[in-house]
This record gives sequence, C-alpha cells and structure tokens, in this order.
Amino acid sequence: MTALFWRLVSVLGTALLLMFFSEYFFLNEGPVRGMLASLSSGFDLMGFLELAMYYCLFAYVFLIVLDRFSVSSIAALVLAGSLYGWAAEAMIVPVAHEAPPISWFWTSVSWHALIDVIIGWYLIRLAMRCLSAPMLIGVFIVTGLGWAVWATWFWGDAEPGALAPLSVEQFWGYVLATGAIWIGAMILTDRGAMHSFQASWLEIGLVGLISTGLLGFTGLAFFPLSLGLLVLISLTFAALTRARNGPTGFFDRLKQPPPRSRYLLAAIMPLAAGLGYWGIIASGITFGIEDIILVLLFAGVLIFIWAMWRCFTVKQTA
Repeated sequence: MTALFWRLVSVLGTALLLMFFSEYFFLNEGPVRGMLASLSSGFDLMGFLELAMYYCLFAYVFLIVLDRFSVSSIAALVLAGSLYGWAAEAMIVPVAHEAPPISWFWTSVSWHALIDVIIGWYLIRLAMRCLSAPMLIGVFIVTGLGWAVWATWFWGDAEPGALAPLSVEQFWGYVLATGAIWIGAMILTDRGAMHSFQASWLEIGLVGLISTGLLGFTGLAFFPLSLGLLVLISLTFAALTRARNGPTGFFDRLKQPPPRSRYLLAAIMPLAAGLGYWGIIASGITFGIEDIILVLLFAGVLIFIWAMWRCFTVKQTA
C-alpha cells in the first residue's frame, strides 16, 4: 500500500505538471477561460479536478511506459512523450485524427513530447538539480519570456466566440495562479520520484484497457484514416522495445529532490512571464506565431524521426 501511495503521488504530480504545460503554458482557450472565471468569481474546483483526472490517465500511461520499457535515453524519452501526446490528443479528444498526417505530430509530438515532457517534465527539473543559481535564474527568465510571447498565439483569431487578448491585469492573475500550480506539481513529482515506480499488472491492465477502449472509440469516426495513427503508435512501441536494454541510470539525478530554495527561484518564471507580457502590450510588438508553429512542427517531426532511428539502431547490452 505504501508503494501504491507513492505511485499515485507520482501520477498526480506528473499529471499536474504535464497539464500545466499542455493547457496553461500553451494557453488552451477552454482552461484559460476557466482559470479567468475562477480568478474573478471563485475557484472552479470541479472543472479543475475533471481536467486533472484526464491527465492522471495520460500520466499513468506515460509513467508505465517509462518503467516497463526501461526508458534510458533522451531518444526513448521523446518516443515515450509522443505516446503521452497521442493519449492526450486521441483518447478524449480527436485532435490527432482531424488533419493527418500533420495532426499526428502537431500538437502530440511537436508540443506535448517536446515542450510538456522534454522541457517541462525533464530538462527544467534536471536544471533545478544541476545548474548554479544564476544559471537557473536565467533558465526561468527565458522560459517565462517564452510563455509571454506564446500567450499572443490567439490574438489574430477572428472566429466568433474566440478568446480575446488578455489584459495585463488578467495575465498577471493567470500566470501567478497557474505558476503556483506548476510549482506544486513539481514538488509532488519530485517527492514521488524518490520512490520506485513499478505499476502492478492490475494497474497496467486497467490503464491499458481504458486507454485502448478510448483510443478505439475516438478513432472510429475517422476510420480508416485513424489506422495510420495506430501504425505510428505500434512502430513507436517497437522502437521502445528495441531500446529497452540500453544503459541504466538515466533518471538517477531526478530521484533526489533539489534544494528547497530552487522551488522559490521557480517563482521567477511566472514573474518573468508577467513582465514580458506587459512589455509586449506596452511596445505593441507582434510575433509571427504561425512561423513559430511551423518551426515547432518541423522540429517535432525531425526529432521524432531521429528518436526512432536512435532507438531502432541502439546497441544491445548483455
């Protein structure tokens, strides 16, 4: 029961961490509206819990893959992150099926795998353990400014009912509230990482059954094009199987929590985002978000292909 408790802590922390980068850092319109409404009229606990529940399922899939496929390289982590991305975009919502093959990669691979997992779940947490305080502050400032720039992605959306650009006051409230969620999520994730995550066969069976059922049900309306995503998922599992016997110790640095002062430094990230957004509004600067999305899309595709190649060609150890 103790092991199960710490696995659930890992699932919850990872779920909230992935949810932050997937929904709040991305500024997905629904969660943004929900958070703004919470800030003005009281916290919408049920809406938050519903969203977190979905991400707990996605996080369970992700953590089981890390464990059962003995992920031990950045390439394998990209592929595990891609599986999480397809879970997020093809199990509950059909986004991954809507415009194949582009929708197979944006946003599942090009955002979820690269931003949520590689940067948000792995590299930032690694930096909190490995970098000096001045360098870590620089990481948080750059990440916060990137958040401010990305927060303009929907400004040109002229569709009826589209989210209006946030005022400086709204954005400040938004980044402070969601930034607190992010820091809390890292604390939970780091506490859970101190304990081994080895899901039981019952857990694996339940998560697998639910995930397979949801994936099949959501993809049914897009049959037979949805089969293309299933092929991609199968190839990804095959690549992870091939890379399973790689060197160990890849996550060793994440098993010990960083100094508590590093969580205080993390508050610099939302502060930098708020100041950056104020500067954008005050200066009237606009960014080519479409170009940024195109760069992310191609980066995701190329990195995914590289990760598949690396995993399929990994040298097996005895």
